[in-house]
Amino acid sequence: MEHLTDLQHSLLLQTISSLHVHLDSRDYIEVIILKDKAGAIHRMADMLICLKGVKPGRINLPAPEGL
Repeated sequence: MEHLTDLQHSLLLQTISSLHVHLDSRDYIEVIILKDKAGAIHRMADMLICLKGVKPGRINLPAPEGL
């Protein structure tokens, strides 16, 4: 989890909000809301998802405005 926190702090300008919810004594859900260009967010998501200890990871992007 320390690496996850370090990575979030390095993305501080792009991080809008984060939510950490404990599911049980070992598992939790982390939701991070980022603001940047889609390509940059995909790269950040790849960095987060490949961290040791991260189980399934997923990125959700809203549809661009005007569609």
